[in-house]
Amino acid sequence: MEMKQVYEALEKVENGADLIAAIKGEINTLNNEAKKHRTAGEQSTTKLKSILEAVGLEVL
Repeated sequence: MEMKQVYEALEKVENGADLIAAIKGEINTLNNEAKKHRTAGEQSTTKLKSILEAVGLEVL
C-alpha cells in the first residue's frame, strides 16, 4: 500500500484529517533529523579527508 492510498483511506474516517496531519508532521520531523545526520556525516568526512591529506595519506 502506498502513502497516497493510506491518506485516501484516512480521509474517510472520523478525525482522518488530524491523523493525516500527524503522520505528515512526523515524516517531516524524521526527514529533518535524517538531513541533520547526513550533513554532520558529510562534515566529518570533509574533516577526515583534510587530516589524512595533512599527514600525507592518500584519500580514496
